[in-house]
Amino acid sequence: MKFEVAGKTVGVVGLARSGCAAAEWLLAHGASVRVTERADTEELRRALRRLQVASSAPLKRHWRTVSDGERLRAELGRHTRELLRGCDFLVVSPGVPEQALPLAWAREAGVPVLSEVELAARVCQGTIVAVTGTNGKTTVTTLLGALLPATKRAVIVCGNIGRPFIEIADEVGPETIVILEISSFQLLHCQTLKPSVAVLLNITQNHLDRHADLRAYAEAKRRLFANQNAHDWAVLNGDDPLVKRMSRRMQAQPVWFGKRSGVPRANPNEQAVWRVGELFRLPEEIIRRVLDQFRGLPHRLEVVATRRGIRFINDSKSTTPASLRWALQRVEPPTIVLVGGRNKGADFADVKALLSSMDGHRPKLVVTLGEARQFIARALRGAVVLKQAVTLEAALQAACRHAQPGDTILLSPGCASFDEFRNYEERGERFRALVQQL
Repeated sequence: MKFEVAGKTVGVVGLARSGCAAAEWLLAHGASVRVTERADTEELRRALRRLQVASSAPLKRHWRTVSDGERLRAELGRHTRELLRGCDFLVVSPGVPEQALPLAWAREAGVPVLSEVELAARVCQGTIVAVTGTNGKTTVTTLLGALLPATKRAVIVCGNIGRPFIEIADEVGPETIVILEISSFQLLHCQTLKPSVAVLLNITQNHLDRHADLRAYAEAKRRLFANQNAHDWAVLNGDDPLVKRMSRRMQAQPVWFGKRSGVPRANPNEQAVWRVGELFRLPEEIIRRVLDQFRGLPHRLEVVATRRGIRFINDSKSTTPASLRWALQRVEPPTIVLVGGRNKGADFADVKALLSSMDGHRPKLVVTLGEARQFIARALRGAVVLKQAVTLEAALQAACRHAQPGDTILLSPGCASFDEFRNYEERGERFRALVQQL
């Protein structure tokens, strides 16, 4: 193990899935853990009870460096400086903003702050293949999870896609390939993460409610490549000007995909997967077979049902204007589109420009919904017929009133889900359920 935590006092900020996983791992490896969480819900209380059980489990002999009474202290519904006093370092959940009090106190005291991914990277013995970008991360990560077992090596998929990295860290041996989906929030507090292969799919406006501007967002993405050297690989989108500009500051060997790359696939996500397969010296026929057999993921242009001649498509994973534009260009008209949720600081000027250029193919109606409904309606005014609704259910009802046989009702929000739902999965599942009730 490269990084020893036994006997250290570690603060964990945020008790969502990655924070809880980090706290459990720290407790199991002999650390004294201090958990602080601003919210106080029944779900968080259940997580805390799991940690209390974990803190009472016996330690391995060589980690018996803290007394049972000191192993776990926690607070819900607040942050207090006293709880975190004396911590050797903090582990922060990706949902915790940079302005949160525990992070400000850590900066004042010079206490290191690590993401859960960084914690796992410090103990990971395997080969890391990391995937980031504004759109397409989960699709590419899933495809790589289907492809790389052809190397005859153990493969584990984790990170932003589902299981926290730290949850699987102890399962990783030197010959294991870890396929890691990683977000800009997780990258903010990575200092030593060094993927053997790092994939950057694209950079468009996203999370500007958390990052100061597009440049700061791009800099967070660039951290994925900061520790790579000439023995590592950077798989990059040659059609993205921001990615091309960023590549000038990378030390890894660049491998390009895009329109002029010569990769025998048109879809950029598939091109990126193809390039990674080549780096692992997989035969072309194996790469082609995996890509041909892929049938897409839930909540990504997923055809839910056809009711009374009307087709319903769930694209709840669309959480940015760029992903909304992508969907608008791929769904056959006539369409009625449900757009909205919680805006992440992005503007919709490019969406308006696309709608204005679609002529006879533009949607019959756009229903804006949720917190951002008025903002989006103002942004798209003049380009398309608009209606507004407060909830997803009301938006679907409005769409159904205007739909005719042959139409498609497309949920492609272009926004985060957190105004009404816990995540995009819950939003998509609610849309499915509403459609089934029609």
